[in-house]
Amino acid sequence: MTSPEIASPRCPITGEPAVRLVQWVKRSFLEKLWRYMFKVDARRELAGVERFGLWESPIGLCFFDPPIEGSHEFYTRFYSSFRLFQDWSKDVSRPEFQIAARHIAPGHRVLDVGCGFANFRHVVPQAHYTGLDPHFAEVSGIAEVRNQTLRDHLADHAGFYDAACAFQVLEHLVAPGVMFADMLRAVRPGGLVIIGVPHHPSPYTGFPNLVLNAPPHHLTWWTERALAALAERKIGRAHV
Repeated sequence: MTSPEIASPRCPITGEPAVRLVQWVKRSFLEKLWRYMFKVDARRELAGVERFGLWESPIGLCFFDPPIEGSHEFYTRFYSSFRLFQDWSKDVSRPEFQIAARHIAPGHRVLDVGCGFANFRHVVPQAHYTGLDPHFAEVSGIAEVRNQTLRDHLADHAGFYDAACAFQVLEHLVAPGVMFADMLRAVRPGGLVIIGVPHHPSPYTGFPNLVLNAPPHHLTWWTERALAALAERKIGRAHV
């Protein structure tokens, strides 16, 4: 439990106070890890914070406080140096893709939010695919990928899609519930919202000092219970 002097931050999904402080992480340590592991200078993003707390919420979600998202400049530097990411991002055999594809019928209009190199489109050739990714649209050269945020895209496409997907996106966001609500707005009545996030606990989140799991990259570590709570608060039910 936390000490009486430290106020527990609130869960970004439920707004309830955290129940446990998992650990403190110094800003200087994160900066060194980003520089050593990926040759990325994260000082600009992390400036002004002495330490980050990793907290656990009542629904099992672990989250960093303060939450600081990576900027466009940060991800431009990161992706240019992280060759393993480029190989992984081109993998169309990812299990989350295969599971999601089972729910996409021929002719469905599919929106892929934070799509990266838009590889999900290869798994659903039967669909009309649109990807959104401001970090990748200009460099990918893929016609189906638009340089738009979801909020901007909704100005002309609210209720347009049969399915809206986000693979490995929510864990990067300060307000994942806002993104989820916007995805609900993107689909027609009865449409489908598909979310894929890294699972916790897992070898990925348990690997010591893996800076990919920390700000300004990953801000939350997800459990099935946390995903269910997110869906239940927005639509009253969930299939996880």
